[in-house]
Amino acid sequence: MIVMKFGGSSLADADHIRIVAENIRKNIQNSPVIVISAFGNTTNRLIETGQNAANGTAEFTDIRAEFEEIARDLGLYTGNQSWDILWQDLSLTLANIVKMGYVPDNLKAELLAIGERLSVIIIAEFLTSTGVRAKAHDAWDVGIVFENVINGQCDIEHFTNFNGVKETICNLIEEENHVPIITGFIAKDTNNQVVTLGRNGSDRTAAIIGAALEADEIQYWKDVNGILTADPRVIQDALPVSEISFQEAVELSCFGSEILHPKSIQPARDNNIPVSIRNSHNPNYSGTRVVHQLTDPDPQLRAITFKRDVTLVDICSLDMYGQYGFLAKIFQVFNDLRLSVNLMATSEVSVSLSLDDAHSLGELKTRLGSFSQVKIHDEKAIISLIGNVSKSTWIINKTFKVLNQADIDVLMISQGMSRANISFVVEDSEAENCVGLLHRELFSEKEDNVNVFKKDISEIQ
Repeated sequence: MIVMKFGGSSLADADHIRIVAENIRKNIQNSPVIVISAFGNTTNRLIETGQNAANGTAEFTDIRAEFEEIARDLGLYTGNQSWDILWQDLSLTLANIVKMGYVPDNLKAELLAIGERLSVIIIAEFLTSTGVRAKAHDAWDVGIVFENVINGQCDIEHFTNFNGVKETICNLIEEENHVPIITGFIAKDTNNQVVTLGRNGSDRTAAIIGAALEADEIQYWKDVNGILTADPRVIQDALPVSEISFQEAVELSCFGSEILHPKSIQPARDNNIPVSIRNSHNPNYSGTRVVHQLTDPDPQLRAITFKRDVTLVDICSLDMYGQYGFLAKIFQVFNDLRLSVNLMATSEVSVSLSLDDAHSLGELKTRLGSFSQVKIHDEKAIISLIGNVSKSTWIINKTFKVLNQADIDVLMISQGMSRANISFVVEDSEAENCVGLLHRELFSEKEDNVNVFKKDISEIQ
């Protein structure tokens, strides 16, 4: 059994949907369970529609016309009861927003849910019309219900009903003999209120279902050929990465890559279920597999990623020397101000920290300044080298040689205990140039960059 999740860019129009349907049909022998995002940019358009309703205009004819055009192009009838109920739900939700004059969390969740709920109906009906028996299901109908919800959003860390999801979906497949087409991104809480799963929410839905079913594989079908050695928008000759570990994938996503969200692979990692990232426009390409045990575990770099608009905080105090509890004092300030730290480097009398969601910096400086010297630097960037970096001496040597030749200063460097990431901070204006230079040195113009890397490693052993 496999779980196949298709994102909005894979479902942008009728032609894209036909490709997705054919892909599903080819995988029927694998007993697929399908998770669907809202078509195209529907979610963004629904957000805009909600904002317009808050300003007094409850209008959604353009969204309805677009969905109905796609359905007609696919040869589907748009006047059935399932469609009518959802349009009525949308109308009622917008009317309530108009009355309130703003978009509360519960109504925003109901509003955004319409996109997924309409999309699964179209996919299921089209598949059935092509001879593949399929049926649309809202996520809560297969047991995706959360107990702990904050501000209308839930987190898969709080999900517990894996057994219920497994039982429900297996019964649907065995008793009704159809392919389940399930909404991503949305769920309900125990009070029967619609909630959302946040950014990359459909990926998280697929992860929950895959873990519940103990699937053979969870497939995320996107509009890219998997994970590459760098962002192709910056490095045009970025190379495909055929395999990556779960830890490397988490580090990659934490430090700039938008392919996967860390929490969208957590259930798969916890249950040792392989994940693959595939291109829905290029289904014959194998993409990238994320696994626990790498086929080739030897030291090698997988990718270079970067994160811009970072703030660097330098804290210095002689009171740190030989004292316990000083770091706790520092981090209490960050906790109070709800500032998340992503990198840290320390010495006996100083600490450097980086923030990628900086706010309340004036208050931060005041509070830290009461017991230390503080300097805050904005417009920085984090460059991260992801892979098995157990041979970090070689990597750092290569990296600093390149940066020295380019006259690029490193403001901070950090390596975590995972041994899957070496990160350093540079000026934001130098980020893309830095990535380009390092990629050329470590990856480009090497037909088999993995073997070249391993050869270089062997020379220093």
